[in-house]
Amino acid sequence: MSLSTTPREVATAFVKAFASRQMEDAAEWVADEVAFTSPRVQIRGRDAYLAAVGEFSGVVTGLDLLETFGDESRAMLLYDMHTAPFGVIRAADLYVVQDGLIVRNDLLFDTAAMRPTSSVEG
Repeated sequence: MSLSTTPREVATAFVKAFASRQMEDAAEWVADEVAFTSPRVQIRGRDAYLAAVGEFSGVVTGLDLLETFGDESRAMLLYDMHTAPFGVIRAADLYVVQDGLIVRNDLLFDTAAMRPTSSVEG
């Protein structure tokens, strides 16, 4: 890891490591006081973040990175995450990076694929 690494490079390296279940590699890009929000959870702290992300990486079967954008402190990634139980989930991820480490990660995705299905009889 280098301090000259751009936020886009940091975020891309993190997501690729996550998607390939290489959580030790992913952990290299995460700050101790990282804050994470998603439609399902809010987490603070490196250990809790890596535990949650690592658990979810177990169902990821692939990732198609569609777009990346960034500036000197942020990166936005748009990707299709392939999962065993839920199919393909399109996600947008905002990363805030300081000194080459992720300090904030805001993840957005449609949770419809994760909701239990129910039938209504009438």
